[in-house]
Amino acid sequence: MCSKPYGVQLAFSPRLYAKHLVNEDLYREQHMVTCDDDLPLVTMAAPTCKALCLDLTWNSKRAINGQYGACLLQQRDLVGDMLTAATQQGHKVFAGVRVTDETQDVEGLVRMVEKSGCVGIVVDTRTTEETAAICNWDVVARIKALTALPVLAHASLNSPNEIQPFLKHTGADAVVATTELLFQPTLFSLESTTATTPSSSTATPSAVSSLDLAARYLQLFRQHMAFPFFARWHLCHLLHSTLLHMPDIFDDVHNANTPAALERVLEEIKTKAAAAALGADVNACRICPPLAYHSAPDTASILRYEGDVDQAAAARSWASDLVAAGVLPSNHVDMHKRLEYDPNCGHERKLNQLAKRKLKRIGFQKQQKEEKAKQRKQRRRAAREAGAEDQAEKKAKTEQVEKKTKQEQREERRARVLAAMQSPTAIRVAIDMGLGDAMNRKEIVKLSDQIRRLYGANLRAQHPCHLHLTSLDPNGLPYRLCKQRNVGFDDYLATMTDKTHIHHFDPSEIVFLTPDSPNVLVDLVPSKTYVFGGLVDESIQKNFTLNRAQKAGIVTARLPILEFSNAKATKYAPVLSINQVFDAFLKVIHGEGWREGLRAAVPERKGFALYSEEKINATVQHMKEQSVDGVYMQATSYDDNNNDKADGGGVDVVDAKTPAPAVANATNQQDAEQLAAPMDEGETKGEHSEETAPAPAAA
Repeated sequence: MCSKPYGVQLAFSPRLYAKHLVNEDLYREQHMVTCDDDLPLVTMAAPTCKALCLDLTWNSKRAINGQYGACLLQQRDLVGDMLTAATQQGHKVFAGVRVTDETQDVEGLVRMVEKSGCVGIVVDTRTTEETAAICNWDVVARIKALTALPVLAHASLNSPNEIQPFLKHTGADAVVATTELLFQPTLFSLESTTATTPSSSTATPSAVSSLDLAARYLQLFRQHMAFPFFARWHLCHLLHSTLLHMPDIFDDVHNANTPAALERVLEEIKTKAAAAALGADVNACRICPPLAYHSAPDTASILRYEGDVDQAAAARSWASDLVAAGVLPSNHVDMHKRLEYDPNCGHERKLNQLAKRKLKRIGFQKQQKEEKAKQRKQRRRAAREAGAEDQAEKKAKTEQVEKKTKQEQREERRARVLAAMQSPTAIRVAIDMGLGDAMNRKEIVKLSDQIRRLYGANLRAQHPCHLHLTSLDPNGLPYRLCKQRNVGFDDYLATMTDKTHIHHFDPSEIVFLTPDSPNVLVDLVPSKTYVFGGLVDESIQKNFTLNRAQKAGIVTARLPILEFSNAKATKYAPVLSINQVFDAFLKVIHGEGWREGLRAAVPERKGFALYSEEKINATVQHMKEQSVDGVYMQATSYDDNNNDKADGGGVDVVDAKTPAPAVANATNQQDAEQLAAPMDEGETKGEHSEETAPAPAAA
């Protein structure tokens, strides 16, 4: 509507995506806004339009991937059916086609359009690579010679002076302008023939100022209430010459969301233009500078820049300013050469926080990509330096290894676990699942996840354990969550029972692992069953599992974390999850020792640093010499003559060689608490009673 007073006779809507137009209300509402003043209008869909345009000229990568636009021209029958279906409904239909060269079946395309009953053809001859608006005039002329239908052609105008030569050469009925009108709405006006072109060093003022056109545009915008996004976009093009001198206004234009805000920005632009004494040459409407030449045979009356160094330099300079101002993309093409954006060649726009974060993220991703490429290069260099001999040896070893399918690997893992379940020499590990009352739902969920990781580690182990899940009530929350969160939980290769570990195993064979125990686990013995307390306490419950085990008269022990490592921080909690403890067990069973086991189990964040291997070996040797069945009774030793029951447990000790818990010798609660407490770091060997085993040297 802003261009109609200046020679525009017919308007086409921009390319619209039909699928979005039909299915998305917001897309349809934003793009299908029209009124009687907008007529005559040719569009894809609108109740008040004069005709429909089936646009098959879109050849972007998005159109190619989505199988719409120009790529549909390869399916002539389908396109013909679409055009025929539209015309048979009583609509006037224009067919928008793209013909890139004369080698295509132009005649067949024209005959298909005529047969479908279309009222006109809209021709575009640009290719994907020719984004600089190169137009093949000869192809347009050939199409016009083949049909009597009106031919509307994209002329890709570089100047108003080219309109008449184009129409004369091609015989086209009308010229179609797209991007050119964004920069110069007065393009088709006779008065606009004096519009500025970069062919001269000084700009010639247009008959209409861009500021006046912007005011007229905002008046129409307020009258018809279009969407602010389109208004901002159009104003940036209308005022591009003026905004080049006012880079600080760009953010104000882009942030304006109402007609009043846009009008305030325009008044600010007018005020600054007057204060800076910007002449008519700056405020004039300029067409986008010619960024490429076309193939017209008659060059006498047409502005061309091939071979003209001064004019080419002027075009590049102008385009560089537009790129720097953000009006044109940085990858725009001029004179068959891509512009390299120089941030110093124009005004830099202010970046908001979102843009800064985006740039920072892009820079970080680029840095990561470069670092990975550098690492790959280093690995390749190291492989080359290894020599052909090492490579041949490595290849020979690889060929010797029998390759197995995933199914074979799964069957092999299951066979190992089944063998461990039937072997009397396999280490037995039991998880006490009867502590659900001491946990909330969140903690039980974590316990179920730890069970899954523990079971997966046992499947992958070369020497797996025989797993037991005790006190597993089918109606309890731990069982329900384990079944819900662990696929195939009921089919786990493990022994599951609702009995407690006291009733499922011989109590004399049980070693209950708790971090509060004064005893130290030195070695794993096949005759013992090692019970893990299935407790996840986000707020640590001191001595909870220790008291339960002592009450039942069961031997307790803890991992040798304090004996084999040195705390780096003053505050630490030597409490591990059950899957971490199990990982340490697997390392020891595999023969790698407690050092590697603790290295795999204890995270660095726990604040422990392992002692040297020599120091750990000396400590292990000392503790093994004085341990009973792999448990070093650090607090006390069992008196063979005392076979009484523990006060709280009521469990008889059947073997004098089996160490009883420290509380079993206690005659009252005070003695029990004293014996259950771990030794102070200040105690020395001389401070122990005769019944107390000496502390290891490494401790």
